[in-house]
Amino acid sequence: MKTTIMSTIRLDRQQVMKDAVVVAKGAKVRALDNVELSGVSYSVYCFGCEAFDVRSAVLLSILQNAGVPVVPGILPGDIRRP
Repeated sequence: MKTTIMSTIRLDRQQVMKDAVVVAKGAKVRALDNVELSGVSYSVYCFGCEAFDVRSAVLLSILQNAGVPVVPGILPGDIRRP
């Protein structure tokens, strides 16, 4: 989950790449036996600002192309479906 007030949400390139791999190939949780991840999602809450920095547009497209749901909203519980 990413949140901000009167600022810009920026996606982290390394985390986006890891999340895309999790969706494509799955992943095991090291700390837990027999627990595997098969998906991730992003919830983005931004009050009084732009939802994404333009520099994050490429990262956003990587997530979307990998099938990672990215759900924007103004406040938690106020979700806008893309």
